[in-house]
Amino acid sequence: MDRYVLNVEEDEAKLGEDKKQESDKEARDRTYMDICGFFFENGIAYNIANSPSFINMYQSIGSYMCGLKLPTTYELRTSILKVEEANMQAIVVEVKKTWAQTGVSIMLDGWKDIGGRQLINFLVNNLHVTIFLKSIDASNVVKDATILFKLLDKRFIYGALDNANDEIAKILGDKEGVYNEIWKIINEKWEIQLHRHLHAVACFLNPQFQYSENPSTHPEIKLGLTNMAKLIPNVDDRYKADLQIDAFKNKKGMFSFGMAKTLNYNCSSGM
Repeated sequence: MDRYVLNVEEDEAKLGEDKKQESDKEARDRTYMDICGFFFENGIAYNIANSPSFINMYQSIGSYMCGLKLPTTYELRTSILKVEEANMQAIVVEVKKTWAQTGVSIMLDGWKDIGGRQLINFLVNNLHVTIFLKSIDASNVVKDATILFKLLDKRFIYGALDNANDEIAKILGDKEGVYNEIWKIINEKWEIQLHRHLHAVACFLNPQFQYSENPSTHPEIKLGLTNMAKLIPNVDDRYKADLQIDAFKNKKGMFSFGMAKTLNYNCSSGM
């Protein structure tokens, strides 16, 4: 007899389940369309859907269920941004602790913005992660052939590196904990490749460094000059060289002439 009797409860349950599935599908489709509309309307690349932060956002919203109040534009660019910045700085601090063990590579990434400016990003990379340090506008530099030539000219490298530490400290806001890591890397390269007495002499005899507003007073440059002077075998020649160096440094004699001053600022040493 049971075979011919309808199970009303089961039918109602099945009907309710079908309606729920249909409702869930409609809700899901509507949600997908809203997400797609957000990407399309704001010109967001579709592969952003694979980013960990997008997935985390989706999971957080889903776990909150109904009633989530969306952050305002003001909150996003002030209080919430500050919290995110603090979290990122904490991550950077931990990554920097690994630099001594893994070593790093300093990378420059050049690109142009919509205004045509030539920008350069400074990045530090190791086995764990790449950290962004600074972005500068290099438009005037990359268009100046003279400056580019100087950057490639080895006679300028010693002087440039001699000033590099101070410039890097300024770029990084004179934050000792940040720039010390970069100083260490530069100094290691300096010791291996460029820390030679001949390079120091070339820097000293380069008018553009010697006659700059803030000439280097690093004792290593004077030491390099002294050690190279010792290589002059004849005592009289060494004395003449000392007199010429003094005249060059203090713009005496022929170095004080107007033409000589002009050439000094536009020429480099012949070394």
